[in-house]
Amino acid sequence: MYTPQIDLLATHATLQRTQTADATLRVLTSPAPPHAVLLTDAALTQKSHIHVWDAVLQYIRSGGTAVCMGQSSSFTRPPHFAPFFSRAGLQWDMETYLRTTVCLQRGNCPARYREALPERYSQKAVFLKNVAPADVWYRTGEESVRESLVWSPESVGGG
Repeated sequence: MYTPQIDLLATHATLQRTQTADATLRVLTSPAPPHAVLLTDAALTQKSHIHVWDAVLQYIRSGGTAVCMGQSSSFTRPPHFAPFFSRAGLQWDMETYLRTTVCLQRGNCPARYREALPERYSQKAVFLKNVAPADVWYRTGEESVRESLVWSPESVGGG
């Protein structure tokens, strides 16, 4: 599913994929930890993998970067959102899942990314609530509506 993105990433970085808790723990605690960790599924939201999530959090607290992406939010069950983020010290929770156009909050993202990021784009995603406004790179605008072939274009803007 993510072959084009992975191929593009591989032209700019060395990628290392892990599929087991033990392999992930070895990579996170190696003498040369990764520059970033991409969380692509919901495995770390499950109780059986809490020790791996704790290791990722330690990696982050030591200066590492972790990105929840891909299917991670789509496969996380709604009751698991708040506990997952709470363990990281965040009050984030699932708000809604829909397609809408979001707008870049230029002042919130690092200067080195501002010119490369699109001003606005349509995304189908899980939207979070309780996120500090200064931490949001993209958000709905006043003109944002639910973009659906089934449902009418109801306003979702301003959040």
